[in-house]
Amino acid sequence: MIAGIGHRAWSLLIVPLVLSLGGVATAAVDPAPPTPAYSPPTREPSPFSMPDVFCDPTENNFDLVEPTGARPSSEPITVVVLDPGTGNDAVSQEVEAFAGLINDCGGIGGRTLDVRVEPDSGNAIFNCLVATRQLHAFMVVAMAPSAAAPCIVHDQRTLLLTDTDTANTDLKGSGGLLVTTGSNEGITRARVEALIDGDRLDGRRVAVVPGSAPDSSEFMAVTTAVLRAHKIPIVAAERADTLLEASFTPSSVTAPHAASKSRPYEIYDFSGHPDQTLDSLRAGVGDLARALRTVSVYSFASVGDSQFRATRPPSGFSRMCTTEYQAALAKSTGVAATTTTEPTDTPPSVESQQVADVCLMMRIVARALFAAGIDLNQRAAVKALHRLPFIDSTAPGGIAKPRPNQVVNEPVRRVQQVVVLDKAEAPCTNDTIPSTTNAVPSCWGTAPNWEDGGRVVNVPLTTPAR
Repeated sequence: MIAGIGHRAWSLLIVPLVLSLGGVATAAVDPAPPTPAYSPPTREPSPFSMPDVFCDPTENNFDLVEPTGARPSSEPITVVVLDPGTGNDAVSQEVEAFAGLINDCGGIGGRTLDVRVEPDSGNAIFNCLVATRQLHAFMVVAMAPSAAAPCIVHDQRTLLLTDTDTANTDLKGSGGLLVTTGSNEGITRARVEALIDGDRLDGRRVAVVPGSAPDSSEFMAVTTAVLRAHKIPIVAAERADTLLEASFTPSSVTAPHAASKSRPYEIYDFSGHPDQTLDSLRAGVGDLARALRTVSVYSFASVGDSQFRATRPPSGFSRMCTTEYQAALAKSTGVAATTTTEPTDTPPSVESQQVADVCLMMRIVARALFAAGIDLNQRAAVKALHRLPFIDSTAPGGIAKPRPNQVVNEPVRRVQQVVVLDKAEAPCTNDTIPSTTNAVPSCWGTAPNWEDGGRVVNVPLTTPAR
């Protein structure tokens, strides 16, 4: 069941409740995740874990999980999905379709899933209290970063699943109730480790160039610590043939440098904004094609970046999601979905990427609730989420899995990142859509020896000395 919320009808009730809470958290037992970290099994007994279908009804019974002697409850399980408020009604339609697939498959071991979509009101406390106090959500799902997260997790002690990379500072103290599809810890370290592992810094004279951003000091500390640990020489920028830049500047390309036929000059942009870097190149370098003959410019992208996914074939999971969504929508409305089925060897459209993202979140919800078993409660769900094996990915096929778990709900202790490296090209020699803003089209291409889509870095997460 999908239901919208009438904000005007509830505003008079919610506002006094907000004032009466006064920031006091409700009393609850902290369902802390198990320690040490659990090593998940190779196969997950679940109707929601098949690679070719969203749900298999023949597997949907609790005989597959450890018996407890209890009988399944007949009460629906309420899940509230926070609409990011982008004005895109397709999100609600997609949530409804996948919730329908879960219930058509038998629900959660025979128990109905009651999914409600809560639009973004612009008031984080209001959204939090509607989801937890009015709708009594067992779990809240956020498709984008939500300001309601602290209230949901810490004040109302309710599970929150978010499709956003999260920092350890946010995960710490959440008792496993804050659940994220990824961690943003150690990104700089992972990128430097990947360059070293790929032998890209061997024999190079490397300079580390800080930027003007507030986190540039952290970039300097982490980067220099990793280089020194691997005995990579660090020199001044004017003596370097390789620059590691916190934020890219076109002057690095046009300034005199130590390039030679045997040792080309290389610049690595760590800003994480490849589009902006390419725009800076086009605007700041007159003859870009000529400049890139002697200077190689590289930038890091994310496997979740829409541009990265749009230039590579989709994964089997994403294709399955698109197919299942179209069938569900046609069955419920009699109207075919606007998203068209794409050949297996073509990149996904923006619409298909969104369908896959919603599909992933709903599969995580269903898998976790089923794994929590007959005696469903917050503690059992936290444990189930902590153990959930990583089997579903919206990233393109061939991208390695960076960690054994589908989600993270405690501070991470290792750098577990897939690092993607692109190279600036003018003219373009790859299949990406080139820019026509310059006389010579320019674009990002796949960096040499990174054709498989990225490198997995998995090393202990350490904090360098300040």
